[in-house]
Amino acid sequence: MKNWFALACTAAMVMAAPHAAAQATDYPGTKPVRIVVPSAPGSGGDSAARFFGEQLGKQLGGSFVVENRSGAGGVIAANTTKSAPADGYTIFIGSNTPLVVTPLVMKNVSFDPIKDFTPLSGTTRGATMISVQPTSSIKTLQELVAKAKASPQPLNAGAFTSGYQLALEWFAHMAGIKINVVPYRDSAQMYTDVAGGRIDFVISDVVGGSAAVRGNLIRPLAMSAEKRHPDYPNVPTARESGYPDFVNYVWSSFVVRAETPAPIRKKLADALARIMDTDLARQYAKNNNTELLDLGPEEMRKFQLEEFERFSKVAKAAGITPQ
Repeated sequence: MKNWFALACTAAMVMAAPHAAAQATDYPGTKPVRIVVPSAPGSGGDSAARFFGEQLGKQLGGSFVVENRSGAGGVIAANTTKSAPADGYTIFIGSNTPLVVTPLVMKNVSFDPIKDFTPLSGTTRGATMISVQPTSSIKTLQELVAKAKASPQPLNAGAFTSGYQLALEWFAHMAGIKINVVPYRDSAQMYTDVAGGRIDFVISDVVGGSAAVRGNLIRPLAMSAEKRHPDYPNVPTARESGYPDFVNYVWSSFVVRAETPAPIRKKLADALARIMDTDLARQYAKNNNTELLDLGPEEMRKFQLEEFERFSKVAKAAGITPQ
């Protein structure tokens, strides 16, 4: 009976292969492709989705439409993708939050970022920055830590994803301070609150944070990169500020449901690889204070697993368990 079942499965796969190849030839056709973003308009992930979506439309024809589904540490966006048909018409631009961090800090997550999704390509990687109110008397990261240690109550720190929350908890653990992480659904309200003095400091990506800097909502104290950011030469790194191990980047990757036919996945991955290797993509990264994460499907999966291992160690060291 087992042999008959195996033969039947093999026959079904052989018969399905030509159909999948034909689907890839016609893809995307006239049907719009959704790019689901786990953050609000104006974020780094949203910016990348719109740029790469436009370029995919030029490469493959058809319409690639951005759909913002922010909140719940990327769970809403991930579930939107997971519940859609595995036909290549719903793409998830997942950040390190839903693709790595969320399962480490949230209980009973309704998706498995490794088993349920397969990568098509990396998109961008960028540093984070810790910032305060522009008029704050705090001028350095050391002064922020000193204030936290002197305060009878934990300082309030804003974060709009679980990835940023974990980064804040990690920094607090290294600095030996107590903080109260205030979660936000998106960055806009967070920046408004720190500008108004309702929270003490925030952590954000450089892409979205730069707009807040220009709008005089925040003033960065330190960057989490390995070296100073070219657009912020006067802002030191956390390494320079006395925290050599606090090196952290946010990144994003295009993924689709794991069951998506291989020919369609290949067509998308090949198109993204061509886009990455253009002056337009390099200029996009430069203009948006970020860098291209030029990793194909296999390389991106390896990178994702390495990040999961790294953040697992961070969570353990900081005493963070799923809540």
